[in-house]
Amino acid sequence: MLDKKIDRIRNKMKEKKASVLIMLSVENVTYFIDAMIPSHETSKKRRVIVIVPEKKEPILIIAGMEETFARKYSNIKDIRVYQEYVEDPIDFLGTVLDELDLSGKKVYAEMEGINAKDFLKLQEYANRIGFKIEDATKLLEEIRCIKTPKEIELLRKVCRISEETIAEVFSGLKPGIKEKEVETQFIKTLSLKGGKLKKARFGSGENTGIGNPDAGERKLKKGDLFRTDFLGSFSNYYSDIARTGVLGKPRTEFLDIWSRIFETHMKILDKIRPGISAAELYKFYKKDFEKWGFAPAPMVGHGIGLLINEPPVLNAFNQMELAKGMVLCIEEYHIVKGEIGLHLEDTILVTDTGYELFSNIMDMSSLWVIEL
Repeated sequence: MLDKKIDRIRNKMKEKKASVLIMLSVENVTYFIDAMIPSHETSKKRRVIVIVPEKKEPILIIAGMEETFARKYSNIKDIRVYQEYVEDPIDFLGTVLDELDLSGKKVYAEMEGINAKDFLKLQEYANRIGFKIEDATKLLEEIRCIKTPKEIELLRKVCRISEETIAEVFSGLKPGIKEKEVETQFIKTLSLKGGKLKKARFGSGENTGIGNPDAGERKLKKGDLFRTDFLGSFSNYYSDIARTGVLGKPRTEFLDIWSRIFETHMKILDKIRPGISAAELYKFYKKDFEKWGFAPAPMVGHGIGLLINEPPVLNAFNQMELAKGMVLCIEEYHIVKGEIGLHLEDTILVTDTGYELFSNIMDMSSLWVIEL
């Protein structure tokens, strides 16, 4: 697996005439070394850095306390260890770059993964050694948009256990239960399936009219709409699935809104294929949603993986074309602020000829109704 990742990265490096690629963000380092270093996400100063030279073996720079973990779980053989609080990780990076004969060369560094202070220090090394720094953010996005077979299986699994959790918890809802209690049930149910809940974003009644509802003390009542924008995780990969239901007999208004949302949703899914651009999908969504008198959102979907929102973002400005192996969340919602909100979001894999639906457990062709 590492060899295939290296090949993909070095092909991109060759296109850009890059001699070295430096990764610093949690998501890109985790992607490349196939492990999430425990403190990488929680400590800004405990840097974890990957260096991919043009020809030599990749190098992992890590703090001493994480060395044992890295040697056990990462796929990198050349691990360099700095002494935390004694050695500055960017200075340590500079000494490693000194080994690579970079005078007159281009070094691509992930700008979104480095703060201004550290960048200035890295620039000092660039000036001294004589290399030019370019931003690797777009290069890495293009690589990670296409998921590996292992990533696809992990995303398929996290979607499955997340939607199973939603269906099981929804089926047990009844008048009098608090939103917070529903969130607790989400946590327990997903945990038993091996996952972790990042956020449930569960709301009922008028709280469904909040863009991102936060489960509170409100008790569900007969006739209430309820919805979740469910963010689960499994083995560092995320799910993002939205489902809407009603407790008891639904109002005609709810049924009409949902039928329109679902119709647009299915039309968009039918257009998913390699070669169509993000902007084309958004243009169709906007036109169809406005036909119903609904206000279109700024996007109709996004990639997902080690982050909840990854490229490509499906908005009016993104000309990136969809490609086989992308995993996307496609979503539509209609919200009347402070009153009602209905939200549908599915996760799909782009295939040779269309898509595979990952979130395929709940039949959302109509509102999820809890009979009382």
